[in-house]
Amino acid sequence: SAYIAASKTYEHYKFGATVKLAYANYFVASMMGASADLSMLYRDDERNIYATLLLKNIGYQFIGDRTQTNMMPFDIQFAISKKFKHNPLRFILMTQELYHWNAATTTEEGRGYGLWPQNNLYRVNNPDVLAAIMSHFVFGAEVNFGQGFKIGANYDIKKGMENSFDNMRGLTGLGLGFGIYSRKFDISYSFSKFSPISVNHTFTFTMKMSEWLRR
Repeated sequence: SAYIAASKTYEHYKFGATVKLAYANYFVASMMGASADLSMLYRDDERNIYATLLLKNIGYQFIGDRTQTNMMPFDIQFAISKKFKHNPLRFILMTQELYHWNAATTTEEGRGYGLWPQNNLYRVNNPDVLAAIMSHFVFGAEVNFGQGFKIGANYDIKKGMENSFDNMRGLTGLGLGFGIYSRKFDISYSFSKFSPISVNHTFTFTMKMSEWLRR
């Protein structure tokens, strides 16, 4: 994938936009599409509160080989975080799929499918009211050690509900990670449990070119 991003800051608010060109190939099927993300961040440094609204994947899959063209997986997300004074711990609450009340229901259109959507055994069918509400939430926390190192953890309830087996749940939905930060570069690693039998590892290295070019 390739993307172009831009941002603008106004007082306590920061507005961002990203345009993405995506290509995917899965066994015998492939697709190409374009989408955009729009975001707004509110930052209150005095009270250590951040709040973000994100409109994600506004776009269309315009090329498909052995698969149907369709809208991109659009999502509306809202997140808020709070760090207490004289305490290294920051709490994070994120909500997803805010355009409908139940994020875990399987439908004919394919929303809410689990790891194997062709098999009803692994779908979340007609969850109760509490499960439907909780499926929107992701809970997280991070601990900062000075200005250069932090560790964090999160739990995605929707992922844990949809991608677990009846007899094997494990740590599905759990994510762990750490980051090392400096003036010129950032290094981070994350571990995500997508299902009882799969794990995703992500390494990220970011260079701050403005700092490297500064004399």
